[in-house]
Amino acid sequence: IDIYDLVRILPQKGLCILNILFLTCYPDVTFNKMMTAGIKIHPAAQKFNKLLVKGCCLNNCDVEVAVVYKDFNFDVEQIKQESYASKTILYHFCEIRGNFIQKELQKRAFVKKTVSSFARKTPGGALIIDSLSPLALLFSKYAKRYKLKIVTHITDFRDFLLPVSKSFLGKAKRKLMLNLYYKQFKFTDYFVLLTDYMTNKIKLNGRKYTVIDGVCDSEASKNEAENNIGNE
Repeated sequence: IDIYDLVRILPQKGLCILNILFLTCYPDVTFNKMMTAGIKIHPAAQKFNKLLVKGCCLNNCDVEVAVVYKDFNFDVEQIKQESYASKTILYHFCEIRGNFIQKELQKRAFVKKTVSSFARKTPGGALIIDSLSPLALLFSKYAKRYKLKIVTHITDFRDFLLPVSKSFLGKAKRKLMLNLYYKQFKFTDYFVLLTDYMTNKIKLNGRKYTVIDGVCDSEASKNEAENNIGNE
């Protein structure tokens, strides 16, 4: 299935959305500059999430994206908007600096401001969240407070990504992080999964989900086909 078809699938599951707040991906120009500069970010997550954003645009959705990043010691170009498929994607940036308390206050202030502003402009909108985002739980809490629908897409579970430690402190840290990770699912209205087996690790409690067995980039496939024809 093409990732662009996701927004066509969700209405079949009972969710029709035209206004979306998305967490999270970078504008293409910003991401390319960060990769060139050697900044450690996740290209696979960027690719998957950006395709999802573009798919929403192709399905006539208005999309806003929340981008939260730490101090990279690099001048991140905060592009406020980006055009795609006759739609304008709006970006909200927040750079996290300072000590632990300062960072937490910055995160909460940004999340509250972004979600409340979006909810006032677009009542009945939806928040689409990458479950592995560090701010997934915080965004979910505020989105539920402002009565937004929450769609959580899960590409992998945190269990399989966290290191396993034999020390007491290591085990305690891992347990705390996993508890916080799974807590976000209490607020989710709809899930997007990569396999039906993933439902075994989340408590659906009657909530609906859709499975994307495979994804592709239509634009990349088209360009590759055109290049192959040109080389023949």
